[in-house]
Amino acid sequence: MSSNPKVAVIDIGSNSIKLIVASHGVDAPLDIEHFSILETRIGEGITGTPPRLDDIAIRKGTDAVQKLVIEAKNYSPVSIEIVATSAVRDAINRDIFIESIKGVTGISLRVLSGEEEARFIGKGIQCDPRLSHLKNFTLLDLGGGSMECVRFRAGELVSANSLQLGSVRLSNLFQLDREKPLSPEKETEINTHVLKSLDEAGLTNSDSPSLEAILTGGACSVIQEYFDSTDLDSETILNYKAKVNQSTRLERIENLSIPSSRADIFPAAMTTIVATLNKLGCDKVHFSRYNLRYGIAQAALDTVSFRT
Repeated sequence: MSSNPKVAVIDIGSNSIKLIVASHGVDAPLDIEHFSILETRIGEGITGTPPRLDDIAIRKGTDAVQKLVIEAKNYSPVSIEIVATSAVRDAINRDIFIESIKGVTGISLRVLSGEEEARFIGKGIQCDPRLSHLKNFTLLDLGGGSMECVRFRAGELVSANSLQLGSVRLSNLFQLDREKPLSPEKETEINTHVLKSLDEAGLTNSDSPSLEAILTGGACSVIQEYFDSTDLDSETILNYKAKVNQSTRLERIENLSIPSSRADIFPAAMTTIVATLNKLGCDKVHFSRYNLRYGIAQAALDTVSFRT
């Protein structure tokens, strides 16, 4: 075994499927040797009754995972972890997808519970050297199917909630025509739904351990790239939300640099982010790419180190 072994993690989300290959770092907990992302949007059917993955989603997801496993093997990892979150977790036919993945890769897919997902995201954020000074904060990870809300006090995780507030999910519920701007009425409906979900999870007004929040996930990466900044205040994000929601899908792509693969669901994402920040009392936002897959990678590397 190499003195600095590598692990690979494939993260199957509702909107995209991502791969990282990581090893123990020298100046940081992790060194990322490879990153790859495939946009698959397998979570479009998660609001059905009952929720299910259609045949196209299963085929696209399986093909994407097979491709990423081949990529990962080029780096000779000691292990390849494949995990799935909200879309697969909620699907009544998830066993078919699990069997499909096992059939083409020989690797068992692990479907994370909401609490497991939130806690691994919390472990991942602790690998970010840029934010290691933060001890009291709220972490929000917004995906296509769910939003994880994790709170830290004195550097310790004190609560982890997984809420069904993903941007694909809410777009399916509230925005039938995603080519148009989000109407004020629909924005109010989404906002009300988000606040109700936070209340039901026991997250009360000004419940954040501090004014500082860390945002991760695909939508948050888009915001960070648009402003070319790793830190923003809540007023800037509020103004950006107004521009997003008042724009057509095409205008979001052309004027706000939102990728075409996400432009249709971005109003729901921005409305959810702003509503949550306001509810919890967060005024300063830090962006990070260290989320679920980084937490899974760190846990896998810890296991390798223990064995050796």
